[in-house]
Amino acid sequence: GNNQRQAVASPTKIAEQVQAATDEILLSHGLNRYEGLRPILDAASSAYVAAAFAQLGWTPRVGERVFKAELLDRMNIVPKQRALAGQMLKWLAEDGVLRSDGDAWVVAKQESSSPADVKGMRAEYPQFDIELMLTERCGTSLARVLDGGVDPLEVLFPAGSLSTAERLYTESPGAIAFNSLVRNVVARAVEALPSN
Repeated sequence: GNNQRQAVASPTKIAEQVQAATDEILLSHGLNRYEGLRPILDAASSAYVAAAFAQLGWTPRVGERVFKAELLDRMNIVPKQRALAGQMLKWLAEDGVLRSDGDAWVVAKQESSSPADVKGMRAEYPQFDIELMLTERCGTSLARVLDGGVDPLEVLFPAGSLSTAERLYTESPGAIAFNSLVRNVVARAVEALPSN
């Protein structure tokens, strides 16, 4: 009964024990290099969004005022992808390309729509190859996903192949590190169980 409950470590106690090893685990799997990659990846993602919007007929002009629904209609964004396209407008706002003006967006600066040099990033950050390959695959297919020309699942799983997803969950430094953290949590929880 009550004594058994006290013998089992609380989730807070387990978390405290695991937290001590977290930085070491993250560093041992090279996740500190991700901090250098992240701003580059964010810029590449913004460039892919701008390129997709340009392919769909919208090249933002500084000072232009647009309404989300009208813009998405103009670009022929399919209903299933309108929420995603709306989120992309918010990302452009976070990057300072757009600013909110009541119900509208105003173009604050020109975003480069030139393709990102993901191949160069893959050479510089080989441990994040799968993440960068997926970024490139998704980015170059973005316009076709938004206008319904291609199924997004086909982009992620070409011809139904799970090989990319498998690599992401087994080879990516993030997945390896987080699997190590989960293994640590489970081991601590099991150690704390009563012997009976």
